[in-house]
Amino acid sequence: MRWVEPKVRLGRLFCVVALALVALAPLEWGVQRERAAHRHQASRIMAEAIRALREERVARGLGFTPDDRERTGLVGEEMSPLVTTLGHLPAKRLAAEPAMAGLVLDLFQQAGVGPGDVIAAGFSGSLPGLNIAVLAAARALGAVPLVISSVGASQWGATEPAWTWLDMEAVLAARGVFAVRSTAAARGGGVRHTFLLEEGRAVAETAIRRNGLRELTGATLREQVDVHLETYRQAAARHPIALFVNVGGSSVNVGTCEGGGLRPGILRRLPPCAPERRGLLHRFSAEGVPVIHLLDVRRLAREHGLLVAPQPGRRLGGTV
Repeated sequence: MRWVEPKVRLGRLFCVVALALVALAPLEWGVQRERAAHRHQASRIMAEAIRALREERVARGLGFTPDDRERTGLVGEEMSPLVTTLGHLPAKRLAAEPAMAGLVLDLFQQAGVGPGDVIAAGFSGSLPGLNIAVLAAARALGAVPLVISSVGASQWGATEPAWTWLDMEAVLAARGVFAVRSTAAARGGGVRHTFLLEEGRAVAETAIRRNGLRELTGATLREQVDVHLETYRQAAARHPIALFVNVGGSSVNVGTCEGGGLRPGILRRLPPCAPERRGLLHRFSAEGVPVIHLLDVRRLAREHGLLVAPQPGRRLGGTV
C-alpha cells in the first residue's frame, strides 16, 4: 500500500467537499429562485384582491373609513355592532400589505404544503387582510383551502354591517380573484356570541343569511369545535387535511386555555390546555396535522423580517 501524507489526504477531502458544494449550488439556487417567484406571485394576487375590493366599494358608494388611509377596503370602523373585542389599528394596516401573502406562503412551505394539498382555514372578521393573504398564498401554491369564517371582528377589522368579511369574500369570488368561499359561518363573539353592542348578534346573523351560508352553532365550546371539525371533514371528503391555519382570535379556533400564550407562526408544540378549553388548533395538532396561528401581526412580521410601515396616502394593491 502506498503511503499518503495526512496533509495530502485532508487536502483531497476538502477538494471533494468543495466540488460537491459547487455541484449542489445551482440546485439550491433554483429552489430559492422558485420560492421567491411564488412569494412574488402571492403578493401580486393579494394586490389584485385589494384592487377588486377598492373598486367594489367605490361602485357601491361606500367610500372608505377615515382610518383606511391607504384605501384598501380592509380597515373598518373603530366601533360598530360587529365589534367583539378591542383591536390595534397599526396591526390592521400592516395586515393589509400585499407582502403579507408572501410571508404566509413561506409558512405554508415550511409546514410542507404543496400543490393539491387541502388546507383547513379558520377566518374571522378581525384581520381581513390576513384572510386574503392566506387565500393568495394557497392560490400561488396550488393548494385547496376549505374555509369556515366567523363574522364578528375586533376594532378596525371587517366591522361595517354592509361590508363584513363574508361580503368581501363574495366580491372576490364574483370577480374571479379566488374560486373559494366559506363552507359555513358562525356569528363570532365566543360561545355566548358576546358583542360589545347588543345588536351585534342580529347583524352577524343577517350577514350569514345574506351570503347564503349555513350557520354553525353549539351550546359549549367543545360542541362548536366538534361541529366545525366535522364540517371540515365533510368538505374535504376523502382527502387528508394537510394543514390547519387560524387567522385571528376566534375561541373555536384557538380555545380558551388559561394563559393563552400562542406565538404567531407555525406551532410545533402547544402549551397544556384542559380538554373543555381546547380549540381547533389543539384538535388538529393532536391528530398530527401541522397548525399555523396568524395573530399578533407586528410580531409575526418582525420575526419573519417583514416590518412594513405603510406611508400615509400610499394606495396598497397597486404595484408590488
